[in-house]
Amino acid sequence: MVQDFKKLQIWQESFDLGIDIYKSVIPNLPKEELMV
Repeated sequence: MVQDFKKLQIWQESFDLGIDIYKSVIPNLPKEELMV
């Protein structure tokens, strides 16, 4: 269970990082579209 949680946490962190990069690369998109 702990391993699964760590994997999920790593996935979540990398996902958040990807969103930050996506926002910085494409700043012209409205935030509503990014929330989908």
